Amino acid sequence: MKYTYIDFDNPKKTRFTRGQFIGWSCGLGIKRAIFALKNTDLCIPEYLLTPETKKAIGDARN
Repeated sequence: MKYTYIDFDNPKKTRFTRGQFIGWSCGLGIKRAIFALKNTDLCIPEYLLTPETKKAIGDARN
């Protein structure tokens, strides 16, 4: 599965990850999606996720 999100440094650019969604993390009032990659985990703030990714994650939780 390919998950997309908005680049923090360049809001006009969309990036993607093929990591596996493993859950949510909260800290400092920000909800983050966690994606497991081969050697590390990628944490992306919820506000940077594209609507398509939010929908896919929502479907994955059910």
